[in-house]
Amino acid sequence: MAGLRVLESRRCVDEVVMRAEVYAVCPVTGIVDRYEAVIRYRPPRGGDGGCRYLEALGLQGFLDGFRGRRLLQEEIASMIVDELCRVLGGGAYVEAVLRGSHGPVEMEVRASREC
Repeated sequence: MAGLRVLESRRCVDEVVMRAEVYAVCPVTGIVDRYEAVIRYRPPRGGDGGCRYLEALGLQGFLDGFRGRRLLQEEIASMIVDELCRVLGGGAYVEAVLRGSHGPVEMEVRASREC
């Protein structure tokens, strides 16, 4: 998966919230699943006192990499957190919430961790 880029800024905010759609294939049914992803993160501070941020279009490119892959909703949420922590580095906090429907059952999955 490609696309994640980090931007440096001398200004910091407390939290960033990004929303996007994620598509994958259900490993059980083979049907395409659509999820609403809500990604929250606390930007890590850089050495100069500024902060590191995810570039929005790069995040969408990363999320597009799940398209066509046979993955559980839970796996996707965990993979998002792992990769964002890797890119943002230490000092960040990342949370990914994926909402979707599986037939008549709505499901929300949350993964988070300190990086």
